[in-house]
Amino acid sequence: MPSIPLTVCPSLDPFDMLTRHAIRTKVLQACYAALSSGSPIEQVFNQLLSEDYDALVKAARDQEAKNRSADSTSDEDAVFLRELYYGAMRRRAEHEARIAPALEHWELERVALIDRILLLLGVEELLHHAEIPVKVTINEYLDLAREFSTDKSSQFLNGILDRIYHSAL
Repeated sequence: MPSIPLTVCPSLDPFDMLTRHAIRTKVLQACYAALSSGSPIEQVFNQLLSEDYDALVKAARDQEAKNRSADSTSDEDAVFLRELYYGAMRRRAEHEARIAPALEHWELERVALIDRILLLLGVEELLHHAEIPVKVTINEYLDLAREFSTDKSSQFLNGILDRIYHSAL
């Protein structure tokens, strides 16, 4: 079985300023590891994301015990991490079927893997996380494209995600 590439993003510390951006970054890297290595998605989750998921759940429980009131931010973040990763990976074929026609004059297989994953995650979030504003979702994936791909990729992704969002209305 192929080995999973090491992640470059440190484990999330739920007591630091935890952002959804950090969660998206971890999920992006886990998806990249799964798709580039061919490893089962559960194995990748267990090796790269389960520690962060467990830490977020624990932080939510600790916060609830301290305050005796439900501050569910960490719990919501844990659910978001899990749902974004598994949703994107399990609905990959469905999402790619939406992405392919939006590419206009491009074949999905010719798009760089990192950009395909950014599109996959963006589509997952647009379609299955309606609680997050569309502009926030698109801007997050443009930022990730600038961080992990190229400036041209961010422009490319912007057009594709916008087309997919408007076609889904």
